[in-house]
Amino acid sequence: MATTALCAALLPGAAQAVGDSSSAAATKQVQPSNRAYVANSLSDTVSVVNTGNRRLIANILVGDSPRDVAVNVNTARAYVTNAGSESVSVIDTTSNRVIATIQVPGVPVGVDLDTADGVGVVTAAGANWVTVINTVDNSVLGTVPLQPDCGPVGVALDEASDRAYVTCFNLDTVDVVSYNNLELLSVASAGDGPDGVAFDPTRRRLFVTNRFSDNVSVIDPLNLAPVATIPVGDGPSGIDVDPGRGRAFVANSGANTASVINIDNHTVTAVVPVGSFPSGVAVDPGGARAYVTNRGSDNVTPINTSNLRPQSPFAVGDGPIGIDVVGRL
Repeated sequence: MATTALCAALLPGAAQAVGDSSSAAATKQVQPSNRAYVANSLSDTVSVVNTGNRRLIANILVGDSPRDVAVNVNTARAYVTNAGSESVSVIDTTSNRVIATIQVPGVPVGVDLDTADGVGVVTAAGANWVTVINTVDNSVLGTVPLQPDCGPVGVALDEASDRAYVTCFNLDTVDVVSYNNLELLSVASAGDGPDGVAFDPTRRRLFVTNRFSDNVSVIDPLNLAPVATIPVGDGPSGIDVDPGRGRAFVANSGANTASVINIDNHTVTAVVPVGSFPSGVAVDPGGARAYVTNRGSDNVTPINTSNLRPQSPFAVGDGPIGIDVVGRL
């Protein structure tokens, strides 16, 4: 659902808001290390934060009601879904400027990237399809119709099989899409109100948060059979996996907590207090921190993955939802 556009609100401090730029900078792009990119749904910005010192670097003006963000570290580009303006903003992460806008009709919400193939997959919550984009030239490769009344929200890619797993919030299922062939392949069952989704390429498992049944479905992508159902907190939404430590982190939007799951034995090992209305989760690729966006308190809570304790939150824009994190490169 589109959110009423608000004027972009700058956070206090030295960071500046930067807008659209008509030309890409530099021939060779180098992705900065130790960065968090946060989509702020109510201030129409993406906050860029140095995760080393937790200082705000920039608030980048994007489209109306940004919901999700995904970063390609190989090309130093970030892709931001704008639900209200039906577009994807492309950010040059070396200059922190928008360098292109891709029109994506149907209320774009979720986004994930296949960095090897140069492809992005965007869910269209208002149109029951996904749009596949070429991240090399920022063109639209095509759309893939999903089940009628799917209500697609989250998306996770398996780059080894060129498949996208899309949560159908209205149907309690996950649609499996070939993004190379642009076709719907099959359907898997999930819980009540599937929302976030994450794929573990090491264990070959799919993890789906079910907002209304307060649990996480574990699915074998080979045969789409259910492996386990893990109870978590109230209203789970965002999820990310840490394959190296064998964990998944789940944002429980109705409980103001994050559940930590052992993804080998499918048990909850810790419940971590975070901010108000937690929504998105991203794990530092190095595994040292997990980051939870708090939509109600306009900040992000880092979680130390060694002792599973929350650390001091850092401020971002208004209504943060999606987040992606780049570690040390």
